[in-house]
Amino acid sequence: MPEELKAFLNYLLLERNYSPHTIAAYQKDISEFWEFLQGEKSLTMVGELELKKFLVYLLKKKLSRRTVARKMVALRSFYRFLKKSGFIKENPSLNLELPKIPKTLPEVLTVEEALKIIESQKQFTPIEIRNKALLELFYGAGLRIGEIVGLKLGDVDLAQGYVRVTGKGRRQRIIPLGSYALNALKLYLEVSRPALGPKSEQLFLNQRGGGITPRGVRLIIAKIVKKAGINRKITPHTFRHSYATHLLEGGADIRSVQELLGHKRLSTTEIYTHLSKEQLREVYIQAHPRSREEKK
Repeated sequence: MPEELKAFLNYLLLERNYSPHTIAAYQKDISEFWEFLQGEKSLTMVGELELKKFLVYLLKKKLSRRTVARKMVALRSFYRFLKKSGFIKENPSLNLELPKIPKTLPEVLTVEEALKIIESQKQFTPIEIRNKALLELFYGAGLRIGEIVGLKLGDVDLAQGYVRVTGKGRRQRIIPLGSYALNALKLYLEVSRPALGPKSEQLFLNQRGGGITPRGVRLIIAKIVKKAGINRKITPHTFRHSYATHLLEGGADIRSVQELLGHKRLSTTEIYTHLSKEQLREVYIQAHPRSREEKK
C-alpha cells in the first residue's frame, strides 16, 4: 500500500474518528483507482485527466450513479488531504464534476406494516425474543444497522429508559426508548440472551452466542419481512426511514428528529419532510373531490 494512502487512512482513524467500516470503504475505492493506474503513474503524480479517465471507466462498468459519485468523492477527500499534508502541490480533483444523482425519496413502511412485522415475532423462543427486541430498536429508536451491531451491554439503561449509540464519526448520542422497546429489551436480557450462551459483550447475539453481524441482521430482517407477508423490499434502513417519517407526521420538530437520527446536517433530515409532503399529497389526491379533473 502506498505511504500516502496509509497516511490518509490513519488521518481518517485518528483525526476524523471514522469507523473501521467507513475507513475500509475509502481504502477499497482509492485502491481501485490505484489499480486502474496500472503502475503508469503513482497516486501523487496524477492529474485531472487520469481522474476523468477513471470516471469514464466507472460509468462504462454500468455502476449506479450513486456508487460512481461515492468513489469519486472518496478520491476528492484523498487528494484534498494530500494537498493539505504537503504530499502534492496541486489538487487534481479540484474542478472534477461528479455525475448527478437523481433525488429519490426513501422507502418507508406504513404504521400498519411496521406493526405487522414486529408483531409477527410471538416471543415463543429465545430467537423470536431477540428478533422482537431488534425490531423494536430499529423502529422505536431509528438506529442504523452498524449502530445496532455496535451496541454493548453497558449502552442500555433500562431504568432510565435510554440507549447510548455510537454513530458516524464515532459521535455518541442518547436515544430515549418507548415502553415497547424497553419491555422487549428487558425480556431479551432476562430470558433470551442468557439462553444463547453469551460469548461476547455485544448486546445482540447470534444463535451460537457470538456477536451478531450486519449480514446476519440483514438476513434476519429479510426472513421476518417475508414471513409477515410484506411483498416489497424492506431493509433494516427502511425502519430508520419509517421512524423519522412517522415522528414528523406525528408532530415532532425537525431539529429534534435531526438529533435523534444523529445527522450532522439538517439538510439530510429534511428529505423526510419532503416524504411527508408527498404522502399528504397522495392522501389529498385520493380523498378530495376537487383534486383531479373529472373524466369526460
